[in-house]
Amino acid sequence: MDDCSVVVCEKTGKWAAAIRRVLRPESGLCETRSWPACLRELQTRTAALVALEVLPENAEAVCRRVAELTRRSRHVHAVLLADRSVKPLEWLLREAGAVHVLFSPREIIRLRPVWERFWAQIPPSQLAFREHVWSQLPWARHASSD
Repeated sequence: MDDCSVVVCEKTGKWAAAIRRVLRPESGLCETRSWPACLRELQTRTAALVALEVLPENAEAVCRRVAELTRRSRHVHAVLLADRSVKPLEWLLREAGAVHVLFSPREIIRLRPVWERFWAQIPPSQLAFREHVWSQLPWARHASSD
């Protein structure tokens, strides 16, 4: 299985290009052009930030897909890449489970903090859960090795 990454599902590749500029190679970006291909990629990853394109004609289907993804795995979060004409549906998209909705590739810089917060929540695979929790406690960083 692959490690954590960003999986982009869109028709054209314009959003993926913008994401690649902001997140650079550390994101492990993977591009797909269809929902079935996106699902296949997600099955090979332990955790992923999924970026789904939303158009007026697929908004309802995307809401269902986001709800399904977030219900199925707590290590998969969805960011929606929307056409401006879908702006009136922003809160519906968020209610479906999107962690963020972007309406222009120029807004992609807002994805970086979302990405960083998400990966900070994923325990490293080499650490046991208990060790990961202990390492996140504030006093663990200040403890001496006496």
